[in-house]
This record gives sequence, structure tokens and C-alpha cells, in this order.
Amino acid sequence: AALDKLLQLQKDAGSFSWFKGGPDDRYITQVIMTGIGKLQNLGALPADGKTDIQEMTRKAMDFADAAIERDYNDLIRFKADLTKNNLSPIQVHYLFMRSYFPGNKKASIAYAYYFNQAKKYWVEQSTYTKAMIAAIMYRSGEKDLAMQKIVPSIIENAVQDKEAGMYWKDAGSGYYWYQNPLERQALIIEVMNEIAAKEK
Repeated sequence: AALDKLLQLQKDAGSFSWFKGGPDDRYITQVIMTGIGKLQNLGALPADGKTDIQEMTRKAMDFADAAIERDYNDLIRFKADLTKNNLSPIQVHYLFMRSYFPGNKKASIAYAYYFNQAKKYWVEQSTYTKAMIAAIMYRSGEKDLAMQKIVPSIIENAVQDKEAGMYWKDAGSGYYWYQNPLERQALIIEVMNEIAAKEK
């Protein structure tokens, strides 16, 4: 029933919106596809909905891929210095979402560019986006970078408290989705558990 409802909410462009009839939204489309990726990894998707899920995923990926291509083309159009840090949280989130679908990656200049940006400029990111980059790199075969550099950096910045336990506090905490402390805590735990489970 939930899958049927989700299929009805997908727009012709392949995107989703925050509410029925709302405008295309890149972030919420990536959130939904990340959720589908997580359910797929858990083997929790209904077998009888496989064809519908594949089609929904293909359309959503096409929408997300077009958005990342626009980002890259805008850098070219405005003559940005491509060697500098041009990585934003929405692009890291795109790479994170894509990392759940390794067999469904489009070989594109834009994808390669932002992947290499994440690989090069991870140290300049917030703790939340660092955790996403750790997962991206680990899932993409860059295990040494993820385990020997990014994960230790995240752990080094943890706050240890006798009452509150272990948590992370960024100076940039605020209103936006990538500044939410609960999102940050949950993602870091998820990424650390995934890597630990696979390295046993």
C-alpha cells in the first residue's frame, strides 16, 4: 500500500515533491531514493513490486542525474575554477544516494567531477557531510581513504559526555537539513555500523 502511494506521488519528470501537487524537489527525491536504497540493502522491498520499484528508481535517477549535470554545466558556464572546492551538501547527498545503487551509475563527467571533489575536499566539509563521504568512498572501493582518514577525523571531533554519551556538535548547526543534529547523529551511527559490520 505504501509503495502504491509512493508511485502515485512520483511526477512525470521522475521527481517527488514535499506534498502532492507541489513543485519538483531535488532534495526530497534524493531522500526517497536513499530510503529505497536502504530498504533494498535490507532485503525489505516487496518481491511483487520489483518491476514498479525499478521503473520508479530509473525515473528518479534520471531526474537526479539531470540536476547534477546542471550543477556542473553551471560551473562551466560561469567559468568557475574547477580545481577549487565547488562541493555543496546537495551534491554530496546525490553521491550518497547514488552509492546505494552501484550497478545503476551513469558514467558522466559531472558524476566523476563531484566524486573527485568529495575525495579531495572532504576535510573542508561538516561532520554530517564527512560521514556521507565516508560511506560514498567505502562503497566505491576507496576503503583506505574512508577508514584511515575520514572515519578517524569524524571520531576525533566527537564530544564525550558522561550523561549525554557520545555525540557530534558542528559550529554550523542551524536550520538546514544538513545542519540537523539528529540527522547527523543517526547518519554517523549508520555509517560506522555499516563499515564495522563489513570489516569483521
